[in-house]
Amino acid sequence: MISLIVKFIYSILLLLFTNSIFAQDFYCFETHSKTGEMYPVQELLFTQTSNNLYVLSFPEYPEQEPITYDIILLDNNFIILSFYGAIETTGISFNVIIDKKNLTFGTASMFNPFNLENMELSYGYCRRL
Repeated sequence: MISLIVKFIYSILLLLFTNSIFAQDFYCFETHSKTGEMYPVQELLFTQTSNNLYVLSFPEYPEQEPITYDIILLDNNFIILSFYGAIETTGISFNVIIDKKNLTFGTASMFNPFNLENMELSYGYCRRL
């Protein structure tokens, strides 16, 4: 009986430890856009919800709907995410690259009609959670 309890406790500890090793959630701070430094700095929370998806939420604006991104690449150095779709007559593509080594990130987006005013670029730094 004691052996079974010890095995159960070890299993629980192993699961808790394994999740913390593989968790790849990031709290990021968007500090610059294509027009220069951003005021105020935007806070972004990237949470991995599955092997294929990340959810972006905005801690400062909890009422805002989270955005689900597809994982395009996930390796030891980078996470590349993409959100795309269409709303009525507007096509949307929004991409994020997180540098896991330097803990920096960048974003780029396109909307139609295609012109520079409709494209967004930004970057900043992250903290691993």
